[in-house]
Amino acid sequence: MFRIERAASASDHKIIDDERGVWIQFLGSRGLSRGHVFKLVVGETVIPFETERDYIEDADGAAHQLTRFVAFGLSPAAGLRGVAPYVITSPVERRTYKLLATEALPVFGDIYDGDSRPEGFARVELDGVIYTLASFGHPSGSTSH
Repeated sequence: MFRIERAASASDHKIIDDERGVWIQFLGSRGLSRGHVFKLVVGETVIPFETERDYIEDADGAAHQLTRFVAFGLSPAAGLRGVAPYVITSPVERRTYKLLATEALPVFGDIYDGDSRPEGFARVELDGVIYTLASFGHPSGSTSH
């Protein structure tokens, strides 16, 4: 299960799943867009990806954010931060890696705060399906160490 691993420097924070040897790290913003640049690390494999997000107000006035993938495996912005492109060789491989990132992103939340946000605040869309912390069995407010 993913959790926030906080470091002395915020630039070194990670969303990590120790059991699977998988983590994501925020690399920065996508310039003037409402998105972020990340790297997904699975063992020795490093995959850059970019997201965009929208802040949406629900009918009851509560807000949530919806994150979508913009690029996966290739990110010029990540390249500027030293992360090389990764060639994904099959649809199954792409789906596997994107699902790992999808699971980690609600824990990331806004910026390393998904563990303190209410269930459903951070949502990720993958292939037309919306995922939240609960989609992966995460209780809100209990993922950081």
